[in-house]
Parts: sequence; structure tokens; C-alpha cells
Amino acid sequence: MNKPTACLLALVFAAHAATGSAQHVALAEGESTAVTPPPTPPLPVPQPQPPAANPPREPRNVTIGPCDTSGCWAADGTRYNRVGGNTLVGRDGRMCQYVGSGLPLACP
Repeated sequence: MNKPTACLLALVFAAHAATGSAQHVALAEGESTAVTPPPTPPLPVPQPQPPAANPPREPRNVTIGPCDTSGCWAADGTRYNRVGGNTLVGRDGRMCQYVGSGLPLACP
């Protein structure tokens, strides 16, 4: 081995030792050394919850107590407001018909 070749090999080994065990990759023109992470999948879009189904209302007989010009009181203390004629509406928005004194309301 001649002296220039030995010097070149010594230089290569020294450069390799100085950089540790890092590998060098030759980049083509226009390539960058930036590492691009793999794309992340999009997060799922939260779906709106369906509205809670209202349970069907069972017809009930409401016993009416005292009445005045604006409505009546039920035996359980619930107020039924008169909305016209013999039609009363309760807190829950149900329409009931006043049948007569001492008789239950007809609430379909």
C-alpha cells in the first residue's frame, strides 16, 4: 500500500471514529434531511345523541277539588288552569275536560 492510499484510509477511519457509529447517506439533489412523521388518522366526529323518547302517557283520572273562574285544584294539589270553556291544562301541558263537580277530569 502506498503512502497516499494509507493517508486516505487513515483519514476515513478517523472521520468515522469522530462521528461515532452514525451512518451517512448521500442525498440526491433536492432531497431534504427532514423526517416526516406518518399521517395520523382524523379524530372521529362526535355524533349527537338521539333525543330521549318520551314515555307514552297513560290516561289518568284526576279528582278535582275546588274550582274558580281561572281553573281548578286537583285533590293532589296540582293546579289546572282554564283555557276556555270546560278545557283545563295541567303543569305537564296536558289538556283535560272538566266533566262536572265531584267527577274526575277526562285527560286523554
